[in-house]
Amino acid sequence: MHPHPASRIPWRASALALLCINVACDSLPAAEPSPPSSLATSEARLDPPTQFSEVAFVGTAACSNDYSRIDNCYNAENPQRPSIFRELSAAWRPYRASSTTPLSVRPSALTNVMQPFPPFEYDNGWNTPRTPESANASQAIQVLPFNRGSNDGRLFVRGGCRGCGEGSLLYTFRPELLGEDFRYDFAQKGTAYVQPGWQPGLHPFVAFNPMPGYSRLAAKNNGDFPDMLHSTMCEDSVSSLNAGGRGRNPLACRARYEATSPWVSGDCYDISLVYGMVASDGKRWELRSTALTVFVRNAKRAMAGDNVGGGTANWGLWVYPRNPEGEVKSLPTWDLPPFRPFNVHDSNWGDMSTGSAYSVPGAPDTIDWIRLFTQNASFQCYVPKKIFGFTYYVRNTAATAPKWCQFFDRQSFAGDLKVEDDEDAVIGNGSTWNGIIGSGPDEKHLAMFEPATSGDGRMLILNMGGLFYASSDAICQAATWSHFKPISMMPMDPAVNTRYELARSQVINGQPRNFRDTMGNPIPFGVRNQGAYAWLDREGKNLFFAAKNNPHDGYYARQVVREDRSAPASYLDQLWSAPTSDADRARFNPDRAPAQAISVLGAWTHGKAVILDNGMSITDLGGNSEDRYQRTYSLRLYAGADLSLSPKGSSQLFSFENQLNTFNALRPTLPFDVVWNFQSNTQRNSEVAFDDYLNKRAFVVAHMNAAMRMDVSPEGPLRAETFPQDGFMPTRNAWAYVRGGDIADFQFMRNPLAQNAATGSPLFGTDGPQPPGSVRLRGGARIEPVALGGVSGKGVWLDGRNDFMDMGYPVDGSRRDWLFGIWLDSRMDAPFVPRPGAVSRTVPRTLFYFSDNSWVGLVQAVDGYSNTWHELTGYNGQTGSTFTVNLGSLVQPGKYFHFGMKVYTLAGQRKLTFYINGTAHSSLTVAPYDVGFDPMYNSMNGWTWMTVGDPGPDFVRGQARLPFQGWVDELRIYALSPGDSVRPWVEELLCNQALGTTVDLTYRPSEVYSPVLETLRSRSFQYPLSSGRALCEQMRLQSYVEPLDYPAQSGEHLCIDRVHKNPHSVQQWRERCLRPSMMAMPHLEADLPRPDTTSNAFCQSCHTSSAPLPGLRMGALTAGGVNRYQDPRRQPMNVPAVLGGTVPPWLLVRMDQPDGTFTLDHHFDWLNAP
Repeated sequence: MHPHPASRIPWRASALALLCINVACDSLPAAEPSPPSSLATSEARLDPPTQFSEVAFVGTAACSNDYSRIDNCYNAENPQRPSIFRELSAAWRPYRASSTTPLSVRPSALTNVMQPFPPFEYDNGWNTPRTPESANASQAIQVLPFNRGSNDGRLFVRGGCRGCGEGSLLYTFRPELLGEDFRYDFAQKGTAYVQPGWQPGLHPFVAFNPMPGYSRLAAKNNGDFPDMLHSTMCEDSVSSLNAGGRGRNPLACRARYEATSPWVSGDCYDISLVYGMVASDGKRWELRSTALTVFVRNAKRAMAGDNVGGGTANWGLWVYPRNPEGEVKSLPTWDLPPFRPFNVHDSNWGDMSTGSAYSVPGAPDTIDWIRLFTQNASFQCYVPKKIFGFTYYVRNTAATAPKWCQFFDRQSFAGDLKVEDDEDAVIGNGSTWNGIIGSGPDEKHLAMFEPATSGDGRMLILNMGGLFYASSDAICQAATWSHFKPISMMPMDPAVNTRYELARSQVINGQPRNFRDTMGNPIPFGVRNQGAYAWLDREGKNLFFAAKNNPHDGYYARQVVREDRSAPASYLDQLWSAPTSDADRARFNPDRAPAQAISVLGAWTHGKAVILDNGMSITDLGGNSEDRYQRTYSLRLYAGADLSLSPKGSSQLFSFENQLNTFNALRPTLPFDVVWNFQSNTQRNSEVAFDDYLNKRAFVVAHMNAAMRMDVSPEGPLRAETFPQDGFMPTRNAWAYVRGGDIADFQFMRNPLAQNAATGSPLFGTDGPQPPGSVRLRGGARIEPVALGGVSGKGVWLDGRNDFMDMGYPVDGSRRDWLFGIWLDSRMDAPFVPRPGAVSRTVPRTLFYFSDNSWVGLVQAVDGYSNTWHELTGYNGQTGSTFTVNLGSLVQPGKYFHFGMKVYTLAGQRKLTFYINGTAHSSLTVAPYDVGFDPMYNSMNGWTWMTVGDPGPDFVRGQARLPFQGWVDELRIYALSPGDSVRPWVEELLCNQALGTTVDLTYRPSEVYSPVLETLRSRSFQYPLSSGRALCEQMRLQSYVEPLDYPAQSGEHLCIDRVHKNPHSVQQWRERCLRPSMMAMPHLEADLPRPDTTSNAFCQSCHTSSAPLPGLRMGALTAGGVNRYQDPRRQPMNVPAVLGGTVPPWLLVRMDQPDGTFTLDHHFDWLNAP
């Protein structure tokens, strides 16, 4: 970014007076009542000022209060307390003295509010787990599963770590049991949970074979098996999500325990489990897979997977080797062979224990696996065979051989791997890794953490010390994933850029283009990364991962409470000033664990990495997970009392995508067009809206989180640049192992850079202007380390003295019409109360400033009777004209509101329309011709700039202006297409950005009374442009503790809580929801072709004729040639075209397909979701 002009102009003494007239600097505005005392992350009201140096280490001078020093400095005072608090701590269960001790949850504010996942405590091994107290769970919000699941979202794998209360196991998910806001309703649905209370762990032989020659991982006995924690589910059924696909999963089937037992109906899944296994001593890794067929009892019911009685015969899941006895899928119903012979748990576990009859003589802790597998009748999977005098051991195919031995036949393991870890752009010249951790020949300091696969089972992603991938034409077979490359090579790799849109989106006219980092920098092919904890969507379009996994030590806590997870003990560590020793620095560092800055990269971000700002990235602080203690840190982040939190990163992610949109309760809430629910082990249910990342004319999308560079290697000399651009820099050792207690000595030293998540680029088919690479914070403003200060996650505090945000970018003078939106929480000091009959006003607080010297500001006014209101005021820098707009009481001090502004030229005149909380308030002409308020004013010879806040008094000297004071969040700037400024969809877009949707308020004859409707009507009379006609109905925003991105509020509204859910049961009320008509969305019918929407202006905001992917081209909007239920085109939030397996009881209208599936469109076009 070019230097802002303000940085090159000396301070004028005359301007100092402006900062001292009319406005005091330190008094506090009227505030909302403090959050309830039970809110764990809020401990005090907006109270005495505190210092930044009381929570962070600084390595530079404090900023001035008069613009004389605004760069590479810090604000001495911390921000005022946010007006919206949310729980920042991941729910956890404290130590229990015995398995009969009732479950509790910490922080205590979450008691009766939510249930962590899993809802049970697995602290007693093979026995039934402890369930929550019914009174605590009956109306609680359930966190959804974040483990690896099947493509239909109903079967999951988890566990497997050595020493844990449960081994690797499969379990079912039952969405039928959840109501609105993911709540339980035991009174209506019975006391049952979203997963069964108990599932048998998978026997190690399901995935591991200790027979010599079948694994490189040695196991002495049954207490020495490899760690199986790092696992994922793999299947080739992504095509089954569409009609006419193949690889169907699940399929309706029948199974029985023994040949004489009655048949049991259910669903059968052909899946594979993929493991990054590590030897018990932690010194060698092996990639393994096993192909299974899983039978689920009572599928697609509230009791799916439950045991129906005692003993194996009544288990809710039966796990077979794939195609047991050579059986293959058959229609209409697949009959499996009897399960009992395949139950490996029936083998004698003691025969593999230390000291068994099969121990090696003289080594009682070492089992002679060859003797066990050839001589023990219940283990006799192999027989010796002599060939040319040598004894080999081959599979025992006799009828007497245990049928469970077929698990060994379905296993696959990788040998030596080729790893492209040399960071060059050449595929094929990598070195060999034999899986051993070390520095010897073919040894490397790599790993096989967190496997993730594409929905077709052909691509695998591993954290090997950064994210690497391998691809294969085979399906879910570990042995075929033998060549691993850093993810930066995906766009240039023909093995993936012809198959997966994640990489195909980067191939432009046959030429591979680099992925881009959060600042828009090209990521060189072959460069490594610090990414971890990856999750890949089913069709390989988007990759999600934690971008920050190297902790830093720039913040410190003043108090740490350590609670022992394995004993009834707790300890308090306390400081009265900044830590001075390295030992204390490490002890009080709240960031000593990975898994922050959850990001998305792929087709829906045009190949640009975007760091998300929601519950998956609830904090940039990782806590400390290196020992047995649960830590709660107290940090002096804001004015008033310290903030307490138990931070945890998102090391497990999962999304159902659209697969469970068949259930009303599992549909997203946010009022955008492409939204997925996500969940993570931060114990939160989150939502990701992709609209802004897909919008081809989004110019600025600022979530107020820090940008990160990914164009340089974290393993190279520029490692210090790969940490978040939050103003902190390592001053001692960028390579320090902070996680283990070493000191890097991070200090706040430079201007933070907020991420610009706008992804457009002409290279990738978008036709908007080139966005700025980032948004620079100046004057000492900071990036928050936790998700507070904002309406959605983080906000930025501007101190009202000389804090502002600026951005620079190339001029594109063809862009004349613009849409601006930003959330504001004003904390400006109230003016003095004048004599009766007079009015006192504050100096304008600048909201937006353009390089043509035009600006818009906010004023607070009071009359002699103490009546207060706010006004908008502005100045056209090209004409010298000013304006004032009275906002009445729509803006309240200390409370967030959404400010929108449309700048456009109509009939040759420059116009502004202002929006408050998503509703049009007033419109005015600011110039008789097309000048003023121009983000593309050519002020720097082809380069230009604009600011949020005020750049300083040296611009238009003599004007009474001050910077905005308060919190800001979610800045959006869009370059509108010609004609869009007067189209209804833009009005709804602005309302959506205000977290609302437009409601028709007009009076109708014989209307049904609604108190919600009357409240909206009453509020609308504050809007001159919209009075009594329409209003943006917003989500309720306030402090809350629920494990959601916003307060739970289903059922409170007319429309905003139903944008993607079942419409209101009262027809008159649901007809008032205007979003479909404003967006010109056609009604779809299963038995008619999809209508042509190529002329729909809203659709054109994402689709272009030059997009590299067919799904984003205009051809995706053309009329269908077949009926919709047969059309392979599906919008991201549509229910799947078909389901397979047993028919759920609620599906009343459907068409049964020859491949054993049934359609869904026929039901959902006319009937509500269950």
